[in-house]
Amino acid sequence: MQRRDIFKCFSVGALALMLNKSKIIAQTQESSIPKSYQNIKKIIKPKALKEGDTVGIISAATPAYTPEEILKIEQVLTYFNLKPYYPKYFFSRNNSINQRIEEKASDFNELFANDEIKAIFSIRGGYGSMHILDKIDYKLVEKNPKILIGYSDITALLISIFQKTGLITFHGPMLLSKFTNYSVEVFRGVLFGNSEGLILTNPNARSGIRDVYPIRTLKNGIAQGRLIGGNLSLITAMLGTDFDIQTDGRILFLEDTGEEPYSIDRMLATLALAHKFDNLSGFIWGKCNECNQKGAPPIWDFSIEQSLDYYFRNRTYPSFSGLMIGHTDEQLTLPIGINAEIDASKGSIKFLENAVE
Repeated sequence: MQRRDIFKCFSVGALALMLNKSKIIAQTQESSIPKSYQNIKKIIKPKALKEGDTVGIISAATPAYTPEEILKIEQVLTYFNLKPYYPKYFFSRNNSINQRIEEKASDFNELFANDEIKAIFSIRGGYGSMHILDKIDYKLVEKNPKILIGYSDITALLISIFQKTGLITFHGPMLLSKFTNYSVEVFRGVLFGNSEGLILTNPNARSGIRDVYPIRTLKNGIAQGRLIGGNLSLITAMLGTDFDIQTDGRILFLEDTGEEPYSIDRMLATLALAHKFDNLSGFIWGKCNECNQKGAPPIWDFSIEQSLDYYFRNRTYPSFSGLMIGHTDEQLTLPIGINAEIDASKGSIKFLENAVE
């Protein structure tokens, strides 16, 4: 895919008009949002990456420290001309759950405290990020903003950091991800450059007469709001905690993998009962890999798309499904917290501001 197929820029005049319109919409939305859900923290943008920068490597979930894994990690950094930095306990194999959690929290805080570190890249997802949420020094993070990127289990960190500090975080590839040409192009465009006016959508590819990466519109329309979201399982698990996702007035994106349709429906039902879908500006469902019925007879007779129709088709805001986010080889990088615009008929996201300084 050529660069121009992914990045489409607006004219200066059209962009200025669009941004003025987005401010009016944002002000209208925020005035109707309960005080407990308003953004109390000022939005903070990390500095853009540049070649030669040092990147901290975080292992907040399932560890990865074999020679083969380290080789894959450093191949990615070499490609982008970045230098790796491994925190104190990165290679620790401590068998004590208490000590391992403390070590992970210590590494996380160390990377934010180190002025030489310009960004923090997650190696992989898996399990364990929620353990350190109450051990993060959020004041330290707020005073030392830098890029933090990951997805899957790392969703817990991305949402918590944004909501507690106002720092824009990034839902995107991790160091053990495949980094296809499409993923690399978007990753570089969002983290290294000016992404204001950027339009993201699925790769344009066909198999015979069918789209390889189809988008399905649930509710037609265009909407603006701040992006928030990530892995459905993690977001559901954080309900009722101090790190509960705040969705009012936001464009919510969700993704998952390896879950059967009944499990996806149960988590969507939980979020619906928690009123997380009531006051959205828009909704996006990512492509769900390996989310098929397992065994017979099926526990649940309906597909994930039927569940999505039930929860979103009759809402007042636009929504669509099938975007390449999360557990997909072709993967978009989405900044959590920036103002964006979605077009449900096109399956696109348009950045209304730059994600980095």
